[in-house]
Amino acid sequence: MFPEEPDDLFSERLASTADLYELQPIRRVARRAVAAAARAIVAIRESGELGERSKNPRDIVTRADLEAERIVLSIIGETFPEDRFISEESFGLDHTAEQRETSHRPLELPSWVLDPIDGTVNYAHGSPLVGISLAWGYAGKIRYGIVAVPFLGLVYEGGLSAGAYCNGIPLNASIRDDLSSSLIATGFPYERTALDPLLTRVRKILTHCQDLRRCGAASLDLCFVAEGTFEGYVEDVQPWDMAAGLLIAQEAGARVGWCGNENPFSLPPSLRGTGLLVAAPGVFGAMMELFGEA
Repeated sequence: MFPEEPDDLFSERLASTADLYELQPIRRVARRAVAAAARAIVAIRESGELGERSKNPRDIVTRADLEAERIVLSIIGETFPEDRFISEESFGLDHTAEQRETSHRPLELPSWVLDPIDGTVNYAHGSPLVGISLAWGYAGKIRYGIVAVPFLGLVYEGGLSAGAYCNGIPLNASIRDDLSSSLIATGFPYERTALDPLLTRVRKILTHCQDLRRCGAASLDLCFVAEGTFEGYVEDVQPWDMAAGLLIAQEAGARVGWCGNENPFSLPPSLRGTGLLVAAPGVFGAMMELFGEA
């Protein structure tokens, strides 16, 4: 679906980036794993046999989620058997004590953060807005991230101090500096028992910004901020939703903040999705002021 070892500008930048770990092998294995997972989820959707089941009335998991996760973890495990995993379907931070041990003090040791299908509801309904999000980090920071959008043929990547790219082309956040002409993305939680804060956020966006967009996949929202399609993004998300996309957005020049002080697992900033706000530099201050009390 896409080359596993591209000879591009990003490859050159990774090679020249000083780090305790060489990121080229990380990228090579990540791209191979994501490419294999992408082929699988496309084939399963084309077969029509999704094996869909509900996590709750609005959140679902499909056979493709589980198969994509299995493929990615298997390929990575062959090369990096000692690395830890945080993955939505099997190694979430809120699962059993045994599974939590796998993600204890996340990113302290070399760790992979995976959402095998970001936008599962989109996937089940035939939407192309589906991402495979994979990040790698250690010492408290995400160092490499990839978000593949197989139904659109897009591959977003970012490396710490190495920039952000889409299909090998460098990305830059929007240069707009006026919130009233800015396009802002957000998302809606599957659990909608407390609608007032959500409606307040939507009202603020519609009142103060040009318009609101919702992709239904946080990793894509963040990549669209990175490429300048959106000026900003604000939402409460899980670490696997945003780990790769956040690095990509930051490396493209976007700024990052948080609305509120909640951090239930004392997560490092690279994985902290509660109250996440990401925006182009020119509107970041205005967005923080607008949503600071959200």
